[in-house]
Amino acid sequence: MKKAIRFFVFIIFFNACSLNLQAQDNTLKNKSDKVEIINGKKFYLHTVLKKQTLYAIAKSYEVTIDTILALNPEAKQGIKTDQILNIPILGDKKETIFHKTDAKETLYAIAKQYNLEVYDLVKANPELSNGLKEGQIIIIPEKTTKNIQNNNIKPNGNKQTVTNEKPCSPITNKTSFNVALMIPLYLEDINKLDLREIKVVEKYKKNKSFTFIPFYEGVLLALDSLQQIGMSVNLYVYDVEKDTNKLATILEKPEIKTMDLIIGPFFHEPLKKTVTYAKPLNINVISPLSFDNSLLISNANVFQVMPSQHKQLESTANYIMQNYPSSEIIIVHNGIEKDLSSVVLLKKILDSLTLNKAEVKIYKEVNYSKEGIAGIEQYLSEEKENIIITFNSNEVFVMNYVRNLSALINKYNIILFGPPNWRSFEIVETDYLQKLKLHLTATCFIDYENPNVNNLLRKYREQYYSEPDKYVFQGFDEAFYFLSILKTYGKDFENCIASDTIVKYKGLTTHFKFSKSINNDGAENNFTTIYKYENFKLVEVSTKDQ
Repeated sequence: MKKAIRFFVFIIFFNACSLNLQAQDNTLKNKSDKVEIINGKKFYLHTVLKKQTLYAIAKSYEVTIDTILALNPEAKQGIKTDQILNIPILGDKKETIFHKTDAKETLYAIAKQYNLEVYDLVKANPELSNGLKEGQIIIIPEKTTKNIQNNNIKPNGNKQTVTNEKPCSPITNKTSFNVALMIPLYLEDINKLDLREIKVVEKYKKNKSFTFIPFYEGVLLALDSLQQIGMSVNLYVYDVEKDTNKLATILEKPEIKTMDLIIGPFFHEPLKKTVTYAKPLNINVISPLSFDNSLLISNANVFQVMPSQHKQLESTANYIMQNYPSSEIIIVHNGIEKDLSSVVLLKKILDSLTLNKAEVKIYKEVNYSKEGIAGIEQYLSEEKENIIITFNSNEVFVMNYVRNLSALINKYNIILFGPPNWRSFEIVETDYLQKLKLHLTATCFIDYENPNVNNLLRKYREQYYSEPDKYVFQGFDEAFYFLSILKTYGKDFENCIASDTIVKYKGLTTHFKFSKSINNDGAENNFTTIYKYENFKLVEVSTKDQ
């Protein structure tokens, strides 16, 4: 009898295992072999079988039910036999986030929702350069996310959270730090100067040996301020020019390995070599003045202070979209090759911010050298605001150009945008710039009505008996910002600076807000100051959410 019972139990167990194996086999068989590319993404086209459930389908494709519902909203009312469902092909990317766009949703809004830049979305979804359409499925690249709504689904069904490889928390056991400043001082050239022959101070300032000394002086002023709050810095200053052979000798010095932070070098090739050297030693490197962000790729220990051209144009485009959403946009250039690359980049950014490019053409383009002022006027609207973005840095051209535009302001509401160097033009009449409501961008904006700016001016004059230039302010801001973070979080602050742990910081002239495209990349400063002529002075009007 016991044998019979034991045999009966064995039969039940064997049948249960067989049923389980059969169920697993059916799960694999139910997986569709039909694949379709939708908006550049690969999807299985799954045909619902009789009595098949969402749970079984999700299990077959190793995704969540929420993912299926997000991509197939009609399935929320129940699935039917022979219904076609889009199932994402994830491959090895189990953490992929998909977003299905709603009506009137913009790329800018989506990017902000996930704490990304528009550029990040376009990079992960190249088809977005052709515009955003309702119901489009886009990939959200891996990065810090926030404010995730119901239509933003991860395959594992959980909301995404940010996790750093290393904890980001304040340090308490260190007050003294080693910092290297690799700056082009051209000391060999200084030694060759005969100061007896230089009778005017301004003449020697034009010598390249004195170009970056103001930056060094700004750093020293920052160290004075930090010393007052209890920070001790051992500053090692190295004369690093474009010669990488000279740099190699410096990198062989034993003290370099003890550095908690390296500021510089200022030029690309020596900076590249320093980044390569510092990476295995986990030393963070600051790129202080370069606009080239190529070294950020796969170098998490690099921080670029100057926003790249893409970031600057993106800030301008976002500002226009936020403040003049219904305006006419006209892009003006002279067909010069170096300007055309900027025009192409701006057009891509504007396209990515457009809800539906196929229906709404949001900008016009004018080659001024061929079409002249008439080419611009043909696109001006008497009812709307007219944004004119101009790519030309020739002072004589700009002088005549703004005069011709000013002749149209009685008939049209014109708002002019120009490159940063227009501010230094001396022969262009300010009255024209005022009437055209000229907007400019800057990575460094000195507001002489700021009392803190005036405090630094006073200290600099007392200490160096001269007037500070922009490099003094940049040296101060960059040193004060990064050394303050070093004091608070230690040398491993790279996990903090691009996260919510460190909020954006407004320096005297340079503002800081860093982000990374992906976790393994370095961080780039996103903040570009936008200001305009108002009451015959420059007033900052940068977007609040930069």
